[in-house]
Amino acid sequence: DEDQDILELHSAIKNAVNRENLLHTRLQELESRLGVAIEAAELGWQALIKEDKLLARIELLENQLEIFTRNPTEDQNKIIQLENEKHDYQIHAKDSLRAICLEKSDVARKMYGLGKPFNHS
Repeated sequence: DEDQDILELHSAIKNAVNRENLLHTRLQELESRLGVAIEAAELGWQALIKEDKLLARIELLENQLEIFTRNPTEDQNKIIQLENEKHDYQIHAKDSLRAICLEKSDVARKMYGLGKPFNHS
């Protein structure tokens, strides 16, 4: 009877160790997938910002073309200057927003990284 209890206890411990190993493997896989998802999100965000900058530049050039194709006026240079200032301001604002988002992402990644050691103990 005692031998049977020892065998059952051994079997239970072996099953628990196997479940723990399986859970650890799954956790590593999820962490890996999360890292890939975070990287993909950052790349997508950067691509979106680059696209937006290009579209803003195209809009600026289209506006300048429209100004130059109109009848020449004394205000053309002033309008072009204002368009350039508007474009520069928009780019600066977008760069600031990008920097803030990257900082937020870095903080989130660091917080996630700090939580890892506690989850594995």
